[in-house]
Amino acid sequence: MKRKLYTILACLVCVVQVWAYDFEVDGIYYNQIDYNEVEVTYRGDEYGTDQDRGRYEGNVVIPASITVSGTTYNVTGIGEEAFTNCIDIQSVVIPNSVTSIGTQAFWQCSALQFVTIPNSVTSIGTQAFWECSALQFVIIPNSVTSIGHSAFWECSALQSVTIPNSVTSIGTQAFWQCSSLQSITIPNSVTSIGRNAFRDCIKLIEIIVSESNSHYTSIEGVLYNKNLSELITYPAGKNANHYVIPNSVTSIASGAFSNCKSLQSVIIPDRVTSIGEGAFSGCESLQSATIPDRVTSIESSAFFGTAIWRNENNWKDGVFYVDNCAMTAFFISGTCTILEGTRMIADGAFFLCGELQSVIIPNSVKYIGSDAFDTCFGLQSISIPNSVTSIGSGAFYGCIGLQSIYIHHTQPVFIEYSDIFNGVDKDNCILHVPVGSKSAYETAPVWKDFRNIVEVDYTGIPTSPSSEEFIYMKGNTLVIEHAAIDAPVHVYTLSGALLQSLQVIGDYMELTLPREEIYLVQIGGKTYKIKG
Repeated sequence: MKRKLYTILACLVCVVQVWAYDFEVDGIYYNQIDYNEVEVTYRGDEYGTDQDRGRYEGNVVIPASITVSGTTYNVTGIGEEAFTNCIDIQSVVIPNSVTSIGTQAFWQCSALQFVTIPNSVTSIGTQAFWECSALQFVIIPNSVTSIGHSAFWECSALQSVTIPNSVTSIGTQAFWQCSSLQSITIPNSVTSIGRNAFRDCIKLIEIIVSESNSHYTSIEGVLYNKNLSELITYPAGKNANHYVIPNSVTSIASGAFSNCKSLQSVIIPDRVTSIGEGAFSGCESLQSATIPDRVTSIESSAFFGTAIWRNENNWKDGVFYVDNCAMTAFFISGTCTILEGTRMIADGAFFLCGELQSVIIPNSVKYIGSDAFDTCFGLQSISIPNSVTSIGSGAFYGCIGLQSIYIHHTQPVFIEYSDIFNGVDKDNCILHVPVGSKSAYETAPVWKDFRNIVEVDYTGIPTSPSSEEFIYMKGNTLVIEHAAIDAPVHVYTLSGALLQSLQVIGDYMELTLPREEIYLVQIGGKTYKIKG
């Protein structure tokens, strides 16, 4: 009998709908968050389905309190996703009892034109007004201390925003793509502005900073940190053709010049060491840029969509170059030869080039950027010349096919990040190091993780092959005769850059090489120095 009763109760539970709200009063849904406090929420069920969202419409007036079954509750918050995707809501009046506007509270309320934020609110949450494309004006009260990440992302009709002197932080991407915003003033209370806070505001012509702000300043409407070492935002609506960055600047922030359509040239001072992600992206008139020698980091898409990008002369064999930096690569397969004189491989330059098998890195390269070869799962061999002084985070992350690494430094390159070779099979991938340096690599951070460390004597390599094989140069053509069928063949420059990897397919074979010079040819485990 008990078993039957339990079965009946279980069936009843299965058909009972459990809603995501606790109370409903006058068409508004609430969750109880404390003994006598509630927050506005949506009607959806406990499984998080969207079928009952978007129910609010027209003009919504939220009361300061509600009474349910004789108990009065104060309304103290607009909960997470409370009005998400309410595309028919036009205005919202928020009472003085509310202290917080939650994450995605008004996300994609595309018809919302007006919202009254009372001076009781202290925080505006992440993506709170994301893509409220009809919202024209927002007055943020002087009770608010923080504006969340992407809070007003793509509020394309937003023309003006008043930021009060109570705000201390403006989140990452807070006003990204507010395409009608023309001016903004930063009060002296602000101590933190997140990345890309004002990016792609294409009508923004000036950012004004209070003179008494101790963290930020502006010069001719351009936003900098206080000591002028970082250029944060050059307003996209400025119509100047040329700009000279102050000599004090050492860092150009992410998206700093993004979508500055009028900008034709910019002078980057010699002190700059880093250029952020998308720093000049979308500057369609920008025709040239000189990268100072002190630059050690260029993040992804820094010059995407510029006139430099569209210039065919800046592309070589699928690789895009700006000055002496390899910026990015597309549709690369087989072997890629990076141009002589290249000083840097930028962050993410060869990201996801899955058909790339080998890379020829010239001895001029000093810096290999973060994620430079991330997820190049077809990459089999890489040679790091002794000119390289820095390798960025995740540079060879996910290179699951990597079989051989040839490094020409007698002292291990200092590795700051432990994830550089994450995903590489360190039990089987062979790390080739100069003679006499094996013990140093076996104790060096990151390098010591490789189980097979083999010494290579680059100075003592024989110049003549064995009597059974004939290997010689005809001009810039390498000829291999009488080598064992299927024997692996690897051809390197004298500095150790891999040129080609293949197998012997017959009694006679020819390989065309870039030029006449000395090459290292490895056949079946034996290495020879062959002069062109």
